[in-house]
Amino acid sequence: MPTPRAALFRPLLLSAGLGMLPALAAPCDNVVKPFQVGWVWSYRTVQTTAPADAQAVSAYQVQSRVAEGGYEDVYTAGGKTQGTFRFRCVQGALTVVSLPSVAGVEISRSAVTGVSLPAAADWKPGLSWTQVWTLAGRRGLLSGTAVVSSRSQVLGRESVTVPAGTFTAWKVSIKTVLDAKMGFVPLHQDFPEQTQWYAENVGLVRTEDAKGRTELLRLQK
Repeated sequence: MPTPRAALFRPLLLSAGLGMLPALAAPCDNVVKPFQVGWVWSYRTVQTTAPADAQAVSAYQVQSRVAEGGYEDVYTAGGKTQGTFRFRCVQGALTVVSLPSVAGVEISRSAVTGVSLPAAADWKPGLSWTQVWTLAGRRGLLSGTAVVSSRSQVLGRESVTVPAGTFTAWKVSIKTVLDAKMGFVPLHQDFPEQTQWYAENVGLVRTEDAKGRTELLRLQK
């Protein structure tokens, strides 16, 4: 099974076309990733693996809306919706529950365990958590299964400067592994380690991996 697409950070698997859902949930109380209808987070991504004069730069925006069982983050670029992450919120802990999208594969079954982000009250240096996706689907005549496991750990707090300003933020490392089988062909992939910085009452302000970085340009409230 091919590698799942990721947007913003690897434990969150991209899903599109969910549409507007009933407003059945209250906002989630997690200052590490605040839920605020009307706020707009603007980001830019720079691919640093290319030469300095050929580095690819892209921009996108994120807005939140209430959804069934929690809330959704809606990603837009150039005025067009690019994808949606739906979150389940339980006592401040967030888990992505959107049906993942895998290029060229029709997903027939998925399940998720663990959390994407723990409740803010639990954050401290050394805190670790996992999220595991179990998937089944088809690509043409071949059926396949996959398990995507992400382990995150809080490394501490530090000052980080991005275009939106300077923040005291939680630094988190993320390691993601894919184990899959399409037909009789097994696949194992260790994704490059990713580092993220979360500022309380702001959210994600910076992401880095071997290919580049994503930074918060501005937060409109």
